[in-house]
Amino acid sequence: MAGPASSVGIDIYVERDGVSGQQMFVDVADNAKGISGAVRARFDTSRIANRTLSDIVLHPLFHNKIDVERDRMTLSNRNLMGAKHVADITRAVIAGPGGRASKKVYYG
Repeated sequence: MAGPASSVGIDIYVERDGVSGQQMFVDVADNAKGISGAVRARFDTSRIANRTLSDIVLHPLFHNKIDVERDRMTLSNRNLMGAKHVADITRAVIAGPGGRASKKVYYG
């Protein structure tokens, strides 16, 4: 015997700008389960330290050594660290341990 029918509401939004689309993804993913901190950090442009990730990930010193999808570094993962950890280190270098990275810190 089948149970009562279920329904789910769906909102569809088309965003032509890729950066704005990524930011919308992060805004929704903040409350979603299963989205890694690395993906959130990479797509979240609202934080200054996260916006530096694309440059750092592509830098020859770190190229192919930062995992942009996962947070945990296991024995089978050849990467040094995840993108979220890179953003955390960047924030600490700029603002100091426990400091907050703001426009004032960056642009004095």
